[in-house]
Parts: sequence; C-alpha cells; structure tokens
Amino acid sequence: MKAYSLHFAQRAASRKVVQYGLLALLLLLGLTNFPGSGTSILLEPLIYLFSSAELVVCKNVDTFQGSGVTNYSLSYDLTKDLQGCRIKVLDVSKELAIPVGIPTCNPNDPAVWPYGQWGWSVDGYNRPVEHFHRQHAAAFYITKAIAESKYSIEDIDQADVVIVNDYCYWTWWQSQVRQGGPEEFLDYVDTAPFLQKAAKHVLNLQKYNETKGRAFAYLLADPNSSRGDIFGPLVCSEWPNAIFPAVIERGQICGGGDRSGRWDLILPYASTKRIPKADYSRPRSTLLFFRAGCSDSEIRSVGMRMRHAAVQTFSTIDAPDVSVKCKCSQCPGRDEHSQMLSKLGRSKFCLVLPGDTQASRRLTEVVLMGCIPVFIGSPFHALPFAEYVDYNSIGYFFEVKHASWMYDPVDAFNLDLWQLDRSVALVEVDFLIDVYTYLRSVRDCEIKRKQIALQKHRRLFVYTTSLRENEAQAVDVVIHNLCTKIRPRDTNKTSPSQ
Repeated sequence: MKAYSLHFAQRAASRKVVQYGLLALLLLLGLTNFPGSGTSILLEPLIYLFSSAELVVCKNVDTFQGSGVTNYSLSYDLTKDLQGCRIKVLDVSKELAIPVGIPTCNPNDPAVWPYGQWGWSVDGYNRPVEHFHRQHAAAFYITKAIAESKYSIEDIDQADVVIVNDYCYWTWWQSQVRQGGPEEFLDYVDTAPFLQKAAKHVLNLQKYNETKGRAFAYLLADPNSSRGDIFGPLVCSEWPNAIFPAVIERGQICGGGDRSGRWDLILPYASTKRIPKADYSRPRSTLLFFRAGCSDSEIRSVGMRMRHAAVQTFSTIDAPDVSVKCKCSQCPGRDEHSQMLSKLGRSKFCLVLPGDTQASRRLTEVVLMGCIPVFIGSPFHALPFAEYVDYNSIGYFFEVKHASWMYDPVDAFNLDLWQLDRSVALVEVDFLIDVYTYLRSVRDCEIKRKQIALQKHRRLFVYTTSLRENEAQAVDVVIHNLCTKIRPRDTNKTSPSQ
C-alpha cells in the first residue's frame, strides 16, 4: 500500500503559523501611520487578507494529487464506448439445473427466501424484507440489468463474457443460515451441494475449455461465498488466473487477489432500502456517528475488537454531538434500521470500520446518506470500486499508532489482506481519541467540499435493474470491468480515459 501521511498535529501547526504570522504583520504595520493617512498603507489590504486567510488555508488543506484513481468523469456513461461487447448471463436454474441434476430455484419462492413474510426479520428490519432488498443482493441487480441491456446475448459461443448467475442458490443458502425466523426450518435443504455441482459443471463447458476459463465471471456478493465448505478447492485451484471474481472483499479471493485491480473487482454492498438523495440543506447536528454490531463473543475478530475500542473511546467524550455505540440487529428493543439510516443523514462524520470480515454494508449506507466516511486502521475496511471512487475526496483515513485491538497473532493474516487497495492520504495519529480531536477541528468549508464529492460519487453505490443513459452507476462499473478486462484485447477498443 502506498500512503501519503500527515500527522494531524503538523496540519494544525501549519495552519496556526499562517494565521499568527499574518496577525503579527498586521499588528506591526498597524502601529505605523504614514503622513496624511489615518492608517497604514498596507493595513487595509492586510486586514482583508487576514479575514480571508481562514478560507485560503481551508481551501488548500488536505488537498491530495496523484491518488491513483483513474480520471473517469462520473457523468460519463462508462459503457457508451463498449459497443460490440457481448455478455452472456448463464442462469444456473434455467439452463443448468436439469443437466446438473439439481432442483430449479426461484428467489420469490418463500421456501427459498422466507424473510419476505411477516414473522421473520433480517438485516435489522422487524418487517418483511424482499430478497432484492437485502445487503447481499448486488448480483440480482447486476445480472438483471445486463440481461435486459444491449450487451446481452443468448448464444454462449458468441459471448465475449459469461457471467455465471447462481444468485438464487446463494439466496437459498443464506436463508438457511440467517437468524430472525422460527427456531427450525420445517423443510431444511442443504443447498451447498447445488452450488458445488453447478460450479463443477461450468468447468466442463466447451466455452470454459476454449477460453481456459478467462471468459467467465462470478459475482460473489456475500463474504461467505468463497467458504471452503462450499466452493472448496475451486477458489485456489481452478479459479486463479481464470475466473474473473467480482467480490465484496479480498479475503474471498485466493491469496488476496490482484491488488492492482487488473483481474478482479471489489463490489459495494447493496443498500437494504431505497435511499433518497441526501439532504444537505438541513443542518447535521451530530458530529460523529457509529452504529454496528460489535459481537459479544469472547473470541472476536480484529475488526470487532476495533469496533469495541472505538465505542469505548468515543462514548466517554462528554459531547452531545457524538453518538458512537454498538447495536444488535436482532435484540429486543433494537432501533428499526430506517431509524439508523435517518441518524446517518443527520451526521457529519461516520465511522466505517471492518467487522467479522473486512467489508460491511455500512459504507454504502454512509455514502448514500451523505455522511463523510471516516476509516480507521490498520486493518482497514474494504474500498469497493477503488479504481473509480476518489476516496480521498469523500472521506478521511486515520492510521492509529497505538492500536489496542492488535494483539492476536492471527491478526497478521488480516493485516496482510485487509489493506487499502489504492493510495490514500493517511492522517497519522497516536491514539483513537486523536481522531475526534482532528474531526472537531475540521472547518465547515472542508465538510462542504467532502459533501460535494459525496454527491458526485453517490450513484456508483446505487444498484438498479436497468442501465441509464449518461449516468454512471454500480452496474456500469461492473460492465466496464467485464468488457475491458475480460474481452479480447483486439475488441477492447476504447475506455473513458482514452
């Protein structure tokens, strides 16, 4: 990871040097009046300069060039120069179930996804949640949008890219392992073998053998989708350098994948609710906000220990505009998820921390609600679409020197995988409490600049079931990756940076 670091004390000191230097000059010149003048010749312009010094310092502070983010215009239709790219959405249920010998699957079937019924709860909701409104539904939107787009082709032999659509079977599998429903499933079905059989069948397809697998892509939108007991040795034997993985975090890819982003893609979580555009006209009364599960298990991941440390540190601050707490999405008396989203929309800064795994839906929700994301590490939360999202412009990154959550030898593994994929402007602090000190000193114009950047990037965290002209969104990023990274080079004619 290439990082550009600046200790927050140095930042504050440089600001004070400019301000007090101008003040000293004002006082010195102000003592000298020239004949025939009621004031110094330079006093009035210097007074103007000093009054605007705050804006000058604010305008230039924390600017960062060379972030490594491709210079794509966010208003650019990322797919408009990809004419001729042909994508086959290979529906496992419709096209492979019978030859493979597995049952067909319909995500709208209550037996597959029962959480759309009353009496079930999932993802923090105490009301029915349709399968396409859950946090792991990215593959649903991607496959549906592509299947109904100009890039879709039915003939697999003529396709440049083949997306294996096993979304329904993953939905089925997830419904068996989620909590919040009746204690027992009356018709429990072990769906892992269905996924395994379909994946092995794909390896024997003629198209797979002709392209050595490099024309195929999997959408693994759940961190559990690369579990060894499901796809097992495929992840590290058959898939490396063949299957193009679009995943939620690097831990799903054997060895952490390709950090250059040339042969993989990190997806954002799907929002569990249709979130309207953030309202920046209303005052945001909360300075710092965090709500997420922290795990009560004695054996916690390093991410969960980080969450506990953050809550313990920031909850002791005697300030009414700091609201940092753990939450339990399944506990009695819990806040409705929509209430938590509303609180995000009333906050200036929101912590985005890893948990049991590197990624979480919190980043998507924070961005959509217009709250400035605050990343703390090491280890760091995953950064989806890092080649397209200028994270320096929308958030802050803090490297904490004295990290109380790092004490388990297994953390070295997470440190290796849970790193930043792109160059970012790191602010080095000694202790967690220094993060609060830094954020408290951020000027309103800095906050405004971050909010403007959030508005520009918002669409890249939105999944829809159809493409939109001249408005880049999450599915456009996926198509752009599929057609520029998988498609043969001689047909890959253009990209937005050309």
